[in-house]
Amino acid sequence: MEAGAARAEPLRRDQVPEELKEWIDWALLGHEDAQCSSILGDAERRECAWPSRLDLALDESGGTFTQQWDVQRAQWVPLPGAAKPWPQSVAVDGAGAVVIERNTAPHVWLSAGRHTVTGRFG
Repeated sequence: MEAGAARAEPLRRDQVPEELKEWIDWALLGHEDAQCSSILGDAERRECAWPSRLDLALDESGGTFTQQWDVQRAQWVPLPGAAKPWPQSVAVDGAGAVVIERNTAPHVWLSAGRHTVTGRFG
């Protein structure tokens, strides 16, 4: 018999036996990023929130933004802008959202899934 390479892949939540599903969050406590996508070329480094297209419409009086996000676990994500101009009228998937300052930048909380974040400046 010839030896070959084998690789174990993590189970998706829907593949976990019913009897064990209630333990998933407990087992991942402190390792929440373990099921997020790894960075190309670095299997140990993981990212759970992936921004995509950012549309900006700006002029001398302010502007608007729309950004798409793919989030693999709930977390705070950064918004365009800074303390000045602070984003206003921010919405996630059309519903008003709370914006807080984290690490001197505006952030909004996103649940796992795909989201559209909109807002304005000025």
